[in-house]
Amino acid sequence: MGWRIYLLLLLLATGSGTKAQDKAFDEAYDKIWKESAHKDLNASLADADSLYRSSVLPVSRMRCLMLIARLYQQSGDLDQSIEYALKIDKLAAEAGNYTWLARANGYLSGLYRINELYDKARSHSRKALAIIPKIKDPEQANSTKGLMLQELAYTAMAEENYREAISRLREAGQSIEKMQHNREVNTMCNEVMLGDNYRLLDRYDTAVIHYQRALTAGINLPSFYETGYAFRGMADSFLKQGDLQKAKEYLDKAERFADETKNLQLKDATHTLSKDYYARVKDQEGLAMAREKSNAVTDTLLNKRAHLLDKMYGQLEQNEITNKLRNDRKDVVIVVAFVLLVSAIVFFAWYKRKRRRELEQVKAVLERLSGNEVVPGPVEAATDFDETFDLQEKDTAGNQGSVEKRIMPPETERILLDRLAEFEKSGLFLENGFSLSSLATQLDSNTKYISYLVRKYKESDFNGYVNELRINFAIKMLRENPQWRQYKISALAAESGFSSHSQFAAVFKQQTGLPPSAFIRHLAEELG
Repeated sequence: MGWRIYLLLLLLATGSGTKAQDKAFDEAYDKIWKESAHKDLNASLADADSLYRSSVLPVSRMRCLMLIARLYQQSGDLDQSIEYALKIDKLAAEAGNYTWLARANGYLSGLYRINELYDKARSHSRKALAIIPKIKDPEQANSTKGLMLQELAYTAMAEENYREAISRLREAGQSIEKMQHNREVNTMCNEVMLGDNYRLLDRYDTAVIHYQRALTAGINLPSFYETGYAFRGMADSFLKQGDLQKAKEYLDKAERFADETKNLQLKDATHTLSKDYYARVKDQEGLAMAREKSNAVTDTLLNKRAHLLDKMYGQLEQNEITNKLRNDRKDVVIVVAFVLLVSAIVFFAWYKRKRRRELEQVKAVLERLSGNEVVPGPVEAATDFDETFDLQEKDTAGNQGSVEKRIMPPETERILLDRLAEFEKSGLFLENGFSLSSLATQLDSNTKYISYLVRKYKESDFNGYVNELRINFAIKMLRENPQWRQYKISALAAESGFSSHSQFAAVFKQQTGLPPSAFIRHLAEELG
């Protein structure tokens, strides 16, 4: 434990005046969160736990629990982070503290969203929004509202609704401006998020402005992980604009920050960008090093997330078993043999139909993958070549039409289609975090051309296209390699390029009509 933390805790323990204790607590809290958390996460967790044990007031204890939850989140231990957030929720409910009740639910919403458990995330978001109007203190209300609006912005970003996210963040900024405490930290977070959304809308100049504002807001703060996100965002913006010199300048800063921090999400984002940069400049040595770093972080994140999901699914299964036993005890008196017999007959008939239908679905999927792939038809001669990326044009009445404009010469289109076909055979799409810009780099083209080709010939957006390739790969391996059928779903997801068990399962069912476990079971029966 650092000597300054020790002295501050000693002051708290001596029972000095209330004001002196409050000041000591605030100093200890800021020392942990704004300084030591970036340098030594384990030591910060120990200090935060000591601060929690020395605190008496419910508000101080809840602040410490939130600090511990955030530190665990930085380390990638999201299950521990959720556990501590649930403790805050319980303590706030017992104390009747609406501010912390809203904060706890807003934070839980974010944690569940990160794990792609969107139903649980929305449930906690709704609960937090309902609580905020009950907060009487203006400072607390503005702070909580700002944080909740940022969480809603994160949800909109996850759904690729970047304009809605920007609207939420601007509203959050108005609440943050009214805050008296921690305004700089919250402003920095808000500006980084604004930069990310404008960058995702390809408005790179505006994105850079917001990243610079974030760095300015945090200029008097100690090393803070949002600084690394700002550097990473600026590097990506300059890379997308083709300014390789500035991209490398800010990428180096982001990499130094990522190497020093314990924040696994920042490490993952920065190392992924490094792969894009080194692929762009054709630096094989740098690319290999970036891949090694990225793979190490990705493996850690996948293991932690799989552990959390396994734990949560295990709890759900246990709850289902408990509920079933409870209902059985209630119903045993009224259940008669006739009802059981009829139910069994109905169930057996339903099960046979269901099993037959699922087997037919498996056969249809296998036949589709075994057949010849559709080869794009010949490209028509260019008659109105237009360099702008505009898939829609207006008719003479000013209404939006659906006539596609050609955005590249026919020869370029043929060459890129050939390269796209080679890409589909390469397996590069299995790389976790593979992006549209990565594909454009591999094909020695740009994102606008590639988006156009995917939309026109694959009848999908980029994410849907890559997900289909990954699911087809998984099915092929399940069909040809019996050992794959013994893998856990989380392992299949990782091998197929997906970042989570839940995402893989959702996309697999969407494309095949069956959950992975049911598909594998019927596939084993079909193949013998």
